[in-house]
Amino acid sequence: MQTKESAHPADLWSFEFHWIDVALPQEAQALAYDSSAQALLDGLILKIIKSADADAAKAMCALSLGFAAAQNKLAARVFWKICAAYFEALALGLCPLDVYAKRAASQILLTFRTLARGAPDISERLVHDLLFYCAQAVPKPATDAPLLTAVRSAYGLTQADSFLEPPQVNLIGSDPEEQVKVIGSLRIDISLYNVFLNAADEWSRRLLTELGEWALELHRPISESTVGLARSLADSAATVGFRTLSEMARSLEQALQLVQLQAPGLPEHAKVFVDAAEDIRRLLHQFAAGFLKAPDQTLLDALKAIGTIEFPVFEKQALELLPQLGAALRQWTARPENLGARNEVLRVLREFKSRARLAGATHLDETAQRMEAAIEQIETWSLQAAQLEPLLTRFDALQTGFDQLRADPSKAPLSQGGPVVVPLGLQTFLALDFGLKRTGFAVGNRLLRSAQPQGTITAEGDLRFTKIAEQLREWQPDALVVGVPFHPDGAAHENTLRARRFARQLQGRFKLPVFEVDERYSTTEALALGAKDADAAAACIILEQFLRSIA
Repeated sequence: MQTKESAHPADLWSFEFHWIDVALPQEAQALAYDSSAQALLDGLILKIIKSADADAAKAMCALSLGFAAAQNKLAARVFWKICAAYFEALALGLCPLDVYAKRAASQILLTFRTLARGAPDISERLVHDLLFYCAQAVPKPATDAPLLTAVRSAYGLTQADSFLEPPQVNLIGSDPEEQVKVIGSLRIDISLYNVFLNAADEWSRRLLTELGEWALELHRPISESTVGLARSLADSAATVGFRTLSEMARSLEQALQLVQLQAPGLPEHAKVFVDAAEDIRRLLHQFAAGFLKAPDQTLLDALKAIGTIEFPVFEKQALELLPQLGAALRQWTARPENLGARNEVLRVLREFKSRARLAGATHLDETAQRMEAAIEQIETWSLQAAQLEPLLTRFDALQTGFDQLRADPSKAPLSQGGPVVVPLGLQTFLALDFGLKRTGFAVGNRLLRSAQPQGTITAEGDLRFTKIAEQLREWQPDALVVGVPFHPDGAAHENTLRARRFARQLQGRFKLPVFEVDERYSTTEALALGAKDADAAAACIILEQFLRSIA
């Protein structure tokens, strides 16, 4: 069968690109590449891809300006300025949000994550495409889009009309099958496939290089960059449904973290890690050739053996770390301007989080992650002690969770369920935190692995389901996620049965897949966050836990 040519006007646009430090008509406060910025960016990109949300595009414009203001290197600074102009064009409806524009938004997200890890790589092809969209978006009058106008002027993009009419080719194939890549049992959207393969190839190459260099200097600790590359490979492979690669990369990540904590490494560790990185490259090359292959089982077993901490070992470590964390937190609360105490809190918390993850103490790991994110969101300028008091509540919750686990590990399993196998076709989710009178809900996306609280339904009986139906029509999720509460020791109670009945009713009424998530701590954590809508915040916590668990 002859395949139709598939192209986009951007692919046909010949433009000689170079980095120009565009002078913009407005300034912005510098923004760092931290976890709070990533969470905000994830949510905004989700809204743009999902519904072409103009407010989200406007917010992305402001966020891009903040990133640009923080850059010392020309390429990164110019990249974010061009992004700001692109999102301004989207916000004003000057660019159509077609599949290619969505691809560009997804690639901006991937570029952020690359830059946040300290890598300088920026795809000139992506910048070319963004400039193409800026060229198409002709502001009338110019004052309506000052950023777009500045970029167009700097790059001489004033005569866009000449390339608005591309050569007569089949721009986007009408056959839906042409937009899908089939590899074994997987069916992957072609734009997602291309983004994954390009990013994963680069990540795996750098991973192998960094591990090879570390193997020659085992006295050095394994760098955060190396661990981050393995994590990125695991997350992105899971997103496209490449479970075997995700398992290998995740096992490598966990083994790297353990050796990082117990430095120096051993020659046998180095050999296993380098061999695993080479096996990841092999799996990727075969994937690109159209084959799904299994990882080397011997290597996988060796990684799992290295990357596991027994509970008695973790218990001993936690008994040392938690008092250190509490002391540093009290010092910081007593003197909010003491940034040394803040840094010590983060250092100890991150070590505790890593060790909890390696011991399989999933709840403690997630509680520590949320505490870390809350700290990073606190502005250190003119900080008051009252702003730090919620962190003491979070610390108490962390201590209580550890005490419960220590009291009887058999009744409080370390891992609240293994990876959840979710069909690749299910990409968007709506989560519900069930209550007798109030039901919070949140939405999230598998690609971005983040969720956003949306509100609370205050209704009972059939009216509750009518309100839920309204949200389903608005968000069009592929599946639902329901939080199911348990006692701290894991035992079921009356509300456990009610929540499970609610989940069955949802599936029966709306004919959507429904997944259940252990939510025994979600409302407590939402309240500790100081959320204005604790039910919606709890639903968001439930959904983020579910998204992280997807295999």
